[in-house]
Amino acid sequence: MPETDALSNGTRTRNSAAPVGRLEGPVGQRKLTLDRSHSPLQSIYDLSKRGAIQAALREVVRLVDGCLRAGDFDGCNSLFRKIDLDQLDPETATSFLAYTRIAAPDRLIDREPYARAVRAWMASRAVPPAEIDDLLRGLE
Repeated sequence: MPETDALSNGTRTRNSAAPVGRLEGPVGQRKLTLDRSHSPLQSIYDLSKRGAIQAALREVVRLVDGCLRAGDFDGCNSLFRKIDLDQLDPETATSFLAYTRIAAPDRLIDREPYARAVRAWMASRAVPPAEIDDLLRGLE
């Protein structure tokens, strides 16, 4: 049985505990309406804390992809503002940058401040500067 898309019809995917939300509105004006019963970011935080990094990365992809496919740049910018870096590991924190690297940079106005925050956060966690540069190379 093929995987279903949690964003288009609210059903679960094989790798997902719960739907992220629904795409609502006419084509070309769709917005991602997040499921408020369980924050998608909280799911990512929980997975990151448990060390389930690959599962956390899959959730990041689903969340960001849902916003971008819907053309919901405001929703994506909102994610950048809401992310609590202290609840993530460095790989998951940088994945938000990796998955939005080429997506409409002029519309993702909160991406650059998020990148600066990630750099400062890593430095505050005593990550060596060379490692920070390696992790963020091409993502800022």
